[in-house]
Amino acid sequence: MSIPTLLSEVNVQALGWMLIHFLWQGLVVAAVLAGTRILQLSSRLRYTIACVALLVMVFLPLVTFLSYSIDKPSGLPPSRYANERPLGDKPEVATTDKISDVAPRSLIATAAYGNWSTLQTTYLQNHIPKIVLCWSVGVLLLSLRLLGGGWVSYRLKHIGTRPLPFDWQARVHALALRLEIRHNVKIVTSTIATIPMVVGIFRPVILVPIATFIGLTQQQLEAILIHELAHIRRYDNLVNLLQRLTETLFFFHPAVWWVSGCIRIEREHCCDDIAVVSSDPRLYVAALATLEELRSPLLPVAATGGPLLTRIQRLLAADRAPVKDGFSSSTISNLIGVLIVLVFAAGTLESTPVSSQIEERKMMSEVNEMNVMVDISPTSPNAGTSLASSLCPLMTTLGRSDWTMARMQGIMGHAFQFDMKEGGSHVNHDHLDWGPALDLLPQIAEFRQFGGPPHQEAGASLELKREARDAVIESLQRGIPALAWSPIGPEIKARPGPHPVCWGLIVGYNEDNETYTARHPWVDSTYTVPYDALGTTDDAWFNVKVFDQAKEIDSTTMHHLALQHAVELATETRYEESDQANANRRAIPHGFSAYEVWHKAFESEDVPLGVSKHHAYILSARRSAASEYMRELVDTFPEAKVQLETAAAAYDRELEFLNDLYDVCVTASTNGTWTTEARTDARTLISDALVAEREAVASIQSTLTILEGQ
Repeated sequence: MSIPTLLSEVNVQALGWMLIHFLWQGLVVAAVLAGTRILQLSSRLRYTIACVALLVMVFLPLVTFLSYSIDKPSGLPPSRYANERPLGDKPEVATTDKISDVAPRSLIATAAYGNWSTLQTTYLQNHIPKIVLCWSVGVLLLSLRLLGGGWVSYRLKHIGTRPLPFDWQARVHALALRLEIRHNVKIVTSTIATIPMVVGIFRPVILVPIATFIGLTQQQLEAILIHELAHIRRYDNLVNLLQRLTETLFFFHPAVWWVSGCIRIEREHCCDDIAVVSSDPRLYVAALATLEELRSPLLPVAATGGPLLTRIQRLLAADRAPVKDGFSSSTISNLIGVLIVLVFAAGTLESTPVSSQIEERKMMSEVNEMNVMVDISPTSPNAGTSLASSLCPLMTTLGRSDWTMARMQGIMGHAFQFDMKEGGSHVNHDHLDWGPALDLLPQIAEFRQFGGPPHQEAGASLELKREARDAVIESLQRGIPALAWSPIGPEIKARPGPHPVCWGLIVGYNEDNETYTARHPWVDSTYTVPYDALGTTDDAWFNVKVFDQAKEIDSTTMHHLALQHAVELATETRYEESDQANANRRAIPHGFSAYEVWHKAFESEDVPLGVSKHHAYILSARRSAASEYMRELVDTFPEAKVQLETAAAAYDRELEFLNDLYDVCVTASTNGTWTTEARTDARTLISDALVAEREAVASIQSTLTILEGQ
């Protein structure tokens, strides 16, 4: 998995929710463990239970992460309306991978009236990137601490050590056999270590300070060595390393440190029990008392590890019953602090507005009694496609931000489209947005549609518009905007000039005014529209799509089909069917023929001034997307890498000619007339662009030949 994938918005959101939920999950596990430690259990059983508790602390966050990254990719809870559909309307589905030309803004859902869960999730979601960043810094710092412990262990193992005399080596070997340790155990003296200890995991070594031979009798030293051999037999250093890794990952939770501390205490108790089996408990206690009470280094485990006084009291007890223990005072204060933070956060969310402009919150059960806003805008530049530009950030809110705008345009065909009316007066640069591209939506995502096919749902009923409104509000509460056809109202309709027709986003709703807040690829500012006034006219086609979740797709098949469509669009075979809609599209030359029509138009002095630069701009934006899309497909079709890169290079050359053509058109528009020289330059550049276009399409055809020959 690549680093960009690991750092995708989906994974960041999932990681953030994992950390948030672990706050209460860790407390629950620690509370259960604390309850078991009240019981009179053997040290071995208490050790096992503590290890299981730590494993559960690792397993629960993993489950949480997977559930948010797979089941709820947007990091938001499932909608309670996710399965509801308008009466008589069949659910439609749409598909895509993730789409975003530029990183979308972080979602900021602002609720003036709403329920607790909505504010909770949206507020926390806004701060998840900061939470993950702080956690990452903490993990990095604790990782340095862990590496430092490894370096200490390395120095202890390799510096200032000498083998013990042969008789002691033989004695240690005999003790190891008594403990059923079959592999050879190395024991050395150390001038650095201050207490006997075991270092290393897969090749452990027992370090014995030289002073220990002087301060302990032979029987006492054997008892201490049995303790160290017990650590080796039980693989305690490996468990200790796993503890350190867990403490590093979940450093922020006091419960993790407490559970890990319980494991260390019981580990020493277990080794003490093994040591006293082969010696007098009082002899072993005397040996412990002789050793200086020191804390163990970061990674090694030592005979004096754990609270020494507690261990001595336990060993001197007749039955060696475990000392009842629970949370230390410092641990209790830390856990109480976590609880206070959680309660305070809940109280703050419940009583404090998310925005300083919100003065109060009202608990309402009806969906339509909600003022809500999702701060997200269509992708810019829109490249003349309102559908792809609107879908790009919308799909990102569904957790599919890995699809670029170029990939979206490639799949939908915009990257390869170009048509031109006779005379060079007009291009239908957006006809895919209300035609073939709509057929792709059911493969991209699951959505609810309010309204029918184009031009068949004129004069939509008020009831249908209210159903759409309720579904839109519910979707906004989940942080997901809605897709709407021509989201303009009476005020905009009355204005002169072009209107934001085709597709746009509904990003908010105001209950007081019963208005949608809309954002459109062709409008710089946010504006409002009455919920029942969508469309260019009062009886215009009404269509609102509310998206529930993204769908997994067969990327290989979809990209293969996109390449076929690219060739068909260039060779005018895309619309060979006899239906009326395709007949209308065939009426306008497209593909290679469109270049020739445009080239011929510049033979006349009447070629339009203003629209020519617009045509050059739109076409250059499309071919820029085509070049990027070709390069992205190299990972999908590595067997056609050369052909795809050749196509991308051809599109790059075409883009250079189109940019120069745009400059020529801008100059002519500024001067208010076409000079003979300018028209000649334009025709030359169009001819060069057509040559590059043919080379690109030929490379795509070669790619298809390779793919279809497999």
